[in-house]
Amino acid sequence: MPNCGLDSVGAGVLVFTSSTIEMLILSSGIYKFILSMLRALAALIGGAEDVLEPLVQRFNQQHRLLLNFYYECSNLRYLTSLISVPRLPQVLIFNAPLITESTQRV
Repeated sequence: MPNCGLDSVGAGVLVFTSSTIEMLILSSGIYKFILSMLRALAALIGGAEDVLEPLVQRFNQQHRLLLNFYYECSNLRYLTSLISVPRLPQVLIFNAPLITESTQRV
């Protein structure tokens, strides 16, 4: 591998940055897809919101983790100079009756 003027630390930062950018892009798309799937499921099952409760709880857990990941990424100046970090609502009260109203901001 040719030396491109980078020491091992500089190369490590580039690898970290490129993989983080990929994770930001992919996670944003996956988040939007899962949100649309939960909306579709809620519309499909109608009044049986308790069926979705385990999925909603898991979604809320993952939402908090993703929100924290985006927050940490938004504090990396070099990263934010390359890409716009996706934004999520701070608090997402995501229960089956409110799926369509509370998630329209995303």
